[in-house]
Amino acid sequence: MKFNSPSHRILITIFLTVLFSMTIQSFSFAAKKDKKKKYVMTEIELQSELMSYADRFASIVTQSLEDFENLKPKPRARQVILSDLVYSISSVYTIAAEPNPQVGLLDMVAVTTLGRMIYEDNMRRKYGKSTVVITKGFRQLEKDIWRIAAKVLTIGQQDELRQLILYWRKNNPDKMVYNYLRFSDFAAQRRNSTLVKKVQAGGLFKTVMEVT
Repeated sequence: MKFNSPSHRILITIFLTVLFSMTIQSFSFAAKKDKKKKYVMTEIELQSELMSYADRFASIVTQSLEDFENLKPKPRARQVILSDLVYSISSVYTIAAEPNPQVGLLDMVAVTTLGRMIYEDNMRRKYGKSTVVITKGFRQLEKDIWRIAAKVLTIGQQDELRQLILYWRKNNPDKMVYNYLRFSDFAAQRRNSTLVKKVQAGGLFKTVMEVT
C-alpha cells in the first residue's frame, strides 16, 4: 500500500488532527473536572448568592409581616414584631455585604436559624399563635440558606455549624434578639471547634476560590 499519494497524505493529516484535538479535549476535560472538584464557586459568586438570598429574605419576611397584621395582633405585639423584622432585614443585607463572604455565609446561617428558633418558641409563647405565619416564613428561609451552605460546606462542617448554633441556644434560651449575632459570637464559646479554628486561621473552605 502506498502512503505517499495525495489522498493518503490527506487521510493521515485528518487522522493526526482529530487525534490531537481529542488529546487536547481530554486534558481540558481533566482540568475542568479537577477544578470542579476543588472549587465549587468563587468568593464573588458566593457573595452574589448571599445578596440574592438577602432579597428573598426581605420579600418573604415582608409577606409574613403582612400575613401577621391581617390576623389583627395586639398593638404591643405588632410594635415588637415590626421592629424586629425591620432590623432583621437590615441585618441580613449588612451580612450579605460582608467583605469576606465565607464568614458572611456562616453569619447568615446563624441569624436565620436562630430567627426561626426564637419565633417558633419565645415569640409564640409571648405574643400568641399569630406569630406562626412568621415562623413559617423563617422555616422557608432556613431551608434556603442551608441549601446555599451545602454547596460550600462539607456534611461534617454543616453538622458542626448546627451544633454551634444549638449550643448557643441551649445556653441562652430566653434571649429574643438574634439579629446582631455573628459567627464570632459562637466561636467565642467553642474555641475547640474545627470550624472555629479554620475561621480563626483565615482559611475557611477549600471549595471557595479566593479573589486574586
